[in-house]
Amino acid sequence: MIAHVIHQEGPVLDSILAQRIARAHGWVRTGARILARVTEIAGRDHRLTLEADSAFYWPSHYETDGQVRFRRPDDADSFRTVDEISLPELESLARHMADSGTPSDGLVQGMAKEIGLQKVSAQSKARLELAMRALFKASDL
Repeated sequence: MIAHVIHQEGPVLDSILAQRIARAHGWVRTGARILARVTEIAGRDHRLTLEADSAFYWPSHYETDGQVRFRRPDDADSFRTVDEISLPELESLARHMADSGTPSDGLVQGMAKEIGLQKVSAQSKARLELAMRALFKASDL
């Protein structure tokens, strides 16, 4: 089950992975013991990246972070907050939007719209700007 979720949704935030597994078992809550067990098992076979206080598990078909593409929400059930999206995936979104002609001063709002945000909090804006800076830094090389 863990491998399936990572393959379908990866890169996936550790807490979201644990939540998916708990819900599949019919458990309403996802406690620390469930999170610890799921991350222990996930860590055996899947690459892990750390971002500040977040951990993302990656499917095996992504050998590098640069291969990831932004996953748009299909419906309201697949909506993800900015914190639930890995920085490489946000960079991919920023790259796509910049390549499509979105001016740099409109990237944050454009990215927020693509993600499905109605309102951009200061925390979300900071994370989107972090992805943009990483993109622009990489393109300066």
